[in-house]
Amino acid sequence: MREVKSKMTTLEYKGYIGSIELQDDNTYYGKVLGIKALIAYEGATVEELIEDFHGAVDDYLSVCEAEDIEPETSCMETKKEMKD
Repeated sequence: MREVKSKMTTLEYKGYIGSIELQDDNTYYGKVLGIKALIAYEGATVEELIEDFHGAVDDYLSVCEAEDIEPETSCMETKKEMKD
């Protein structure tokens, strides 16, 4: 898993970009970047981290829909699109 971690510094899903951090106990955690809402996720492996990231974004979007709130869009995605 160290090889995967060294190559991947962020995750992307449905227009949201998330960080990848390694904790002292060798588990992974992260948060969605570029929005005010706190969307955090974690996993014992990179695969679990990715799965939890997808679930966290899906949960955020479901809550926004249920509460009739416009989901925030990532300013990180906007900056990325401007580069392309």
